[in-house]
Amino acid sequence: MRILLRMVPWWGLLSCLLAVSCGQPTPSGPGSSPQSATPTTPKRMVVGILSVPPMIDPALTPGVGQPGQASLHFLVHVGLTVADEDVRLHAALAEDVPTVENGLWRLFPDGRMETLWKIRSDARWHDGTSVSAGDILFTATMERDRDLPVLPNIGYDSVDSIEAVDTQTVKMTWKRPYIDADSMFASPFPRHLLEQQYVDDKTKLPQLRYWTEEFVGTGPYKLRSWASGSGAVMDANDQYVLGRPKIDQIEVRFVADPTTMAASLLANAVNVTLGKGLSLDQAVQLESRWQEGHVAAAASNSILLYPQLINTNPAVVADVRFRKALMFGADRQELADTIMYGRTIIAQSYFSPSTPDYEDTLDAAVKYPYDPAQAARMIEALGYAKGADGLLRDIQDQVLSIEIRANDEDTNTKTMFAVANQWQRLGVKVEPVVIPPERRSDAAYVTTFPSFLLNRQPSDVTGLRRLHQAQTPLPENGFRGVNYSRYQNAEFSALIDRVYISIIPEERTQVLKQVVHQVTDQLIRMGLFYDVQSTLIANRLHGVPAANNTGGNVWNVHQWTLD
Repeated sequence: MRILLRMVPWWGLLSCLLAVSCGQPTPSGPGSSPQSATPTTPKRMVVGILSVPPMIDPALTPGVGQPGQASLHFLVHVGLTVADEDVRLHAALAEDVPTVENGLWRLFPDGRMETLWKIRSDARWHDGTSVSAGDILFTATMERDRDLPVLPNIGYDSVDSIEAVDTQTVKMTWKRPYIDADSMFASPFPRHLLEQQYVDDKTKLPQLRYWTEEFVGTGPYKLRSWASGSGAVMDANDQYVLGRPKIDQIEVRFVADPTTMAASLLANAVNVTLGKGLSLDQAVQLESRWQEGHVAAAASNSILLYPQLINTNPAVVADVRFRKALMFGADRQELADTIMYGRTIIAQSYFSPSTPDYEDTLDAAVKYPYDPAQAARMIEALGYAKGADGLLRDIQDQVLSIEIRANDEDTNTKTMFAVANQWQRLGVKVEPVVIPPERRSDAAYVTTFPSFLLNRQPSDVTGLRRLHQAQTPLPENGFRGVNYSRYQNAEFSALIDRVYISIIPEERTQVLKQVVHQVTDQLIRMGLFYDVQSTLIANRLHGVPAANNTGGNVWNVHQWTLD
């Protein structure tokens, strides 16, 4: 039996909102409408973000980050490097990305290393001030200050010293290898604007207007105006290091309601959505009616199951043979086709297709093609047999019953019930449990699930830290940690540690292959399919890549064009 998604008609609501969304006031003058641009007038684009970010850069108030805020920030700010939609680095404010090949990344026999950053001579802040080594040193000071709520960068744990060689060159000496050394300083702070306040009273830094209406960055667009709770207007930066944007002005609209966003797209009042926007259900429904636009979809995080490996109930869940049987008994292609409308692929590996490590390590993954007959034989080999009611029982006549928990997010709950349905075809009794919103912050409850936890999780190198035994939530650490399967294996954790010190790409790939093999062979986490992030793009807008989950589709915004 295939799983059918119930499509709830919501277009009737749009007809009463179209006039409202189309009538939203916009700045007057040439190019004030996304349809008014001509070859002789400035090109103007309208961006929709499905949230209301309280500021442009949440660096000193990380708890207030909103969907789309990373994209908003990337429109006006860029660092020494910038990551594309495939998470590959490109030089931005820096002349080059440090590599062993170009000599800017040096490895020493004793395990230490050195990276050299050379800042472009034409790199400028939006107010015309040159970007200098002093800005990078000031940024390092801010990011390492434990008194400031800056999101921590674990790279600094491996840093021995940072110094300015000259006004445009920074040298970092490392105590030990760190694979992400080439992505440091992705969001530098302007020393000439923030240092005095930092020295005088750093506790007042988060209250500065710099983070909102007085923001000065280095990115492709410069902030013209900021309307709290409503949006922002940005002008093309003539001095952008990667080239002046082809579109002259961007209006960013903050839209809190998905239906209003859909109405704006249908009315061609918004050219593109950025950040986590409409659900795939809504995007697909909209696409069928939106003659002037389309949906670009990209696989991002994994939708997966964590098995419980401590105090497991029933105990057979801790037996990898049982987990393998369940994987053979899950029709993951059906899940991808129905829940994700066929716009994604099943998760054969740990890594997402949007990461550069996916293709390099896929051959190391243990595969589980859909084979319910094989699943049945494997479960019977564990001592279970079907009773007259079709349910599997052990030799004590106990029904094989497991629980799956998931939070109340739409994709998670749909997947949980679909998987439960598939496993029940095998004869396994499955109890789906939706985690109440009020218990999502209850660490003990979330991490001590009896059988399986269904979740959406990162599928990149950084996310591997989630599988390290040091991240195991236990009573003695207050159940803090994100190793939800609670898999504790010293050799495997040592393998993860090796990933982060394997600087030579070929060496790192070999280590990653071992990691991928163990994750998929032991089923430390059981990948189902990759989540899809949708970007809605007007047909007259060109050059927009499909979004990943980090805002990386904005990296080339200076190259976008508008008919």
